[in-house]
Amino acid sequence: MKKLLLLLLLSLSFIGTTSANSDEEALLRGFFAEKLYLYVITNLETMSNNDQDLQMNRLDFINSKKFDPNFYQELLTFLSVNNILNTEESAKTKKMISMIADAKKAEAKKKAAKLKRVADAKKAEAKKKAAERKRVADAKKAEEKRIAKAKKKAELEKVIQKRVADAKKAEVAELKRVADAKKAEEKRIAQEKRIAEVNRIAQEVLDKQLALLLPKTNLQEAQNFLNDIQVFVNNNPSEFDILEVTEFMIQSKPILDGSFKSKDRKNIETFKQFAETSSNFRGFRQRQLKRETQKEVQKIDKVMKTLASNIKILGNYRNNNSLFSSLTKPSIQSSQSILNNPKTLSELLNAVKSTSLLIEELSSIKEQIKIADSQIAELTSYLQKNMTSDLAPEVMSHLKELKNAIREETLKEKIALQESPSQYIGSIVKLVDAYMPKLNIKSLGEKKIADAKKIADAKTKKPYKQEQFIKIINKAKSKFNSAETDAVRGLVLYNRTKEICALMTSLSINNWVGEVTKVETNEDGWGVLEIALARNLQLSTRENVFGDYGSNTLINPGSNLFKSYMYFNKGDTIKFSGSFFKEHREKGTCLNIISGLLKIRVLSPTYEFRFTGVKKIN
Repeated sequence: MKKLLLLLLLSLSFIGTTSANSDEEALLRGFFAEKLYLYVITNLETMSNNDQDLQMNRLDFINSKKFDPNFYQELLTFLSVNNILNTEESAKTKKMISMIADAKKAEAKKKAAKLKRVADAKKAEAKKKAAERKRVADAKKAEEKRIAKAKKKAELEKVIQKRVADAKKAEVAELKRVADAKKAEEKRIAQEKRIAEVNRIAQEVLDKQLALLLPKTNLQEAQNFLNDIQVFVNNNPSEFDILEVTEFMIQSKPILDGSFKSKDRKNIETFKQFAETSSNFRGFRQRQLKRETQKEVQKIDKVMKTLASNIKILGNYRNNNSLFSSLTKPSIQSSQSILNNPKTLSELLNAVKSTSLLIEELSSIKEQIKIADSQIAELTSYLQKNMTSDLAPEVMSHLKELKNAIREETLKEKIALQESPSQYIGSIVKLVDAYMPKLNIKSLGEKKIADAKKIADAKTKKPYKQEQFIKIINKAKSKFNSAETDAVRGLVLYNRTKEICALMTSLSINNWVGEVTKVETNEDGWGVLEIALARNLQLSTRENVFGDYGSNTLINPGSNLFKSYMYFNKGDTIKFSGSFFKEHREKGTCLNIISGLLKIRVLSPTYEFRFTGVKKIN
């Protein structure tokens, strides 16, 4: 009960504080709370627990600030029945409840309208957004459709373009095929024409050559037959009865000695009839005749080729030197005419002989003119330096003779007189050469000797390192021979080793010169080569596979080195390259020597050597 009163007091306190400033609803709640409090006070002693609970629930509802017209109508009736409210208060309160309810309804309706507006606005917005989404989706779909359509169109165009390109490519390929086929056909036709032309020319040449064959005499034919029958019987002993063949050969023997009398003719005819009963011999005889004809044709062909070569050489003389033009022209024209249409073999042979002699003459003229030009240069140089010399007139005379001798007009005169121009120029050159020593100028003979010596010296000149190597070896030999004790001899080897090590900073050498002292092959066919650098100083490969193990000095028959080595002879001077071998002993000789004896190692050393290049120079 105290609790209920406390709640009513709190409610009244709360409602009282808000009634002055609240709206009608708050006033209504305060009114009912006040009346309910009046009811509780009035009936405090007689109220049951249920009634108290009911009133507490009603008070809770009032405090909840909820508005329910039915609740307040019911409470109004309850208070009126219990004489808490009079009729006027009841009427006013009822009207207020109705007014608040209407206001609530209006407010609710207003809220509902507002909610509806908001909902409609949201709905409209949602619809607008949906419409926009649809528009965007439709636009996207339309764009995708357009892109797909464009892509399809592009793909179609691409397909069309590819088809067009393929068609064009096929057309080009077909045109190329047709062109290639045409070209191949033209090439084939041209090749056939060339072959036909070559064959025609070859046949013409063959016909010309066959026409030049000298007919054989009856004696020559008989002798050839007898020679053939002997070869055939030797290779086919069972083809004829040996007794019959021997008897025929005895009867026909005088023919082989050059006799061809009436009796000999009869014997050979009988022999032929006998031999030709054999089909094998007839075939053999035909092959022999064909072979003999081919041999004769080959001889004529060789003569014709020689003449053609001579004509070409004469043409080169004519083209390279105007001086020879008039000398070669008649010979070239006549020889070409004979070559094009030879009448007899002797005519061809005479043309070959005459052109060969002319080539020799031209070569000699060229050589003599070269010498004359050299002499003219030397005499001219002498005059330039010694114009006031007493010998100047003689020099001028010789100079004029030389210049006149090599003039084209002079050469033509000599040919017209059937004299040799080369001999004429040579006689002048010889006289001038004999005169040259008076001018302190070397003669041709002296020059040739000097030039030959110069060339030989250049070929055999040893590289500096090789000369130093030989010098060290020879110096040690001299000291060794004059040494009085073995200890001194040992020191000689020691000092030589130091000098060689200082000189040979590399084991490889290039283009050293030496003389072949041994050129052999071992039991396996591999090359053994020994080269002398000087007297009792050699470089050499090993001689067998056991000694050569790990060194590989023997010359492989399959190598390019062997191809050069195989044509060497003992005594040949060669240039060579390769490498020495380091002697690995602490107290060795720097480069490996094949012998182990002290005396040989100093006085006649043979160094182990691997050749990488060799070339004969003499």
